[in-house]
Amino acid sequence: AAAAKAAITEARLYKEIDEFRKQVQSDHETIRACEQSYRRCESDLCTARTRIGCLEARLNEQEVQHTSSDCGCGQPILSKIAGNGSNMAGNRSPISEIELRFLYASPLLPMTLKQLHVDKEISEIKEALAGSQVSMQVGIATVASLSQAISRSGLWVHLSMHSIKDYRGRHAVALEVPYSARSRLMWEWDLDRLFRAGDGARAEFVFVSSCESEQIGHILRSAGVKHVVCCGSLVQESAVRSFARNLYHNISEGMSLQGAFANAKCIAHYSGDPG
Repeated sequence: AAAAKAAITEARLYKEIDEFRKQVQSDHETIRACEQSYRRCESDLCTARTRIGCLEARLNEQEVQHTSSDCGCGQPILSKIAGNGSNMAGNRSPISEIELRFLYASPLLPMTLKQLHVDKEISEIKEALAGSQVSMQVGIATVASLSQAISRSGLWVHLSMHSIKDYRGRHAVALEVPYSARSRLMWEWDLDRLFRAGDGARAEFVFVSSCESEQIGHILRSAGVKHVVCCGSLVQESAVRSFARNLYHNISEGMSLQGAFANAKCIAHYSGDPG
């Protein structure tokens, strides 16, 4: 009886050991399958990164080609000025004191957004306004700072930021998020609601230094801004800086806003700024 009991116990132990071995073998197979899947994912990720790099290179090349064609000789750089108030016409005269608010947004993320040469733009505008009655303040373009500037009565605003258009042709601007490297996209409907909130847009003049920003200009005008300058196509930064420098220089010399715009546009037309 003791021998039979020992035999049963031994058989049971061998069975448990065999089941344990099968479980270990199954676990090893699962681990190998996971490792193979991980390697495939690594390979797919590497391929995806390569494709993204190629697409970004193509996109940059196409952007350069479009920019070169849009900024060629004989093409106006800034294509829109809205407003027909009597203060836009007239001869040269000493200008009254003007407060210009320069707001810029050049977020680090997403990395597809190129970093803007904001320092150059600020320096050239300050140089153009040197010795004039125009005072200039510089700040970061966030939702709050943009709303405050556009809603301030009589303020002149210069906006330097990326304008984005999706596959449906809808436009947005990339603002900065406070204490963050990320951007905050404000689409057309967002901007329209923001500009109309409260007492509406009461700024006197807004210069939108962004590619394909004409739709943004229409939103600003419909919200109440008296005069808007914006870009109707893709343009190079240096070309916009040159236009802005000439425009603000003309204003600092006492030229009317309409005359300053016409003169700067004529210079851009004949110089064919290569940017």
